[in-house]
Amino acid sequence: RAALGANKGRLILQSMMEVVPLVVAGGICGVLLAHWLLSLLVPLLPSTMPRLEAIQLDWRVLLFAGAILIGTAATAGIAPAFQVMRWNINQVIRESGRTTISGGAAARLRGGLVVSQIAAVIILMVVSALLIRSFVALQKVDPGFRANNILSVHLALSESHLRDNAAFSRFCRSIVERVRALPGV
Repeated sequence: RAALGANKGRLILQSMMEVVPLVVAGGICGVLLAHWLLSLLVPLLPSTMPRLEAIQLDWRVLLFAGAILIGTAATAGIAPAFQVMRWNINQVIRESGRTTISGGAAARLRGGLVVSQIAAVIILMVVSALLIRSFVALQKVDPGFRANNILSVHLALSESHLRDNAAFSRFCRSIVERVRALPGV
């Protein structure tokens, strides 16, 4: 398009129009996935977890994520257009072919990005392997007590008639007596 005479504004607009739909689709998919995972995972959490009712999609976080998406779209859309604007179009057309590249600096940048991505993947693989190994080792640790056939119960009491100590003590004794009456306890 630059060779056909497109101005800088037109190149930037075209570049943005190629990137914005992808970014918007990715953002919408991310929000839908977050909403779906919250509705799926929050009911699995224990009811005694503090502030369980506060776990939800927050508009401030969505606004921040939207700002990041806009910044990403602007960066990914404008950077290629500015790169094309720096080229000498006549020289690029003369040298065109399958081997046309944008120069040594860009090649070094791409090479550096590939090396950093490979390094990040190797680091993540090593950390994941160590985490799995630690998890397996923790499952084999002796806790120091017999954990077979033990049931632990947590009571969250909010009844107003159990506010004083005497009523609470009677309530606890009645629970212990009923549990002791069960066979096998």
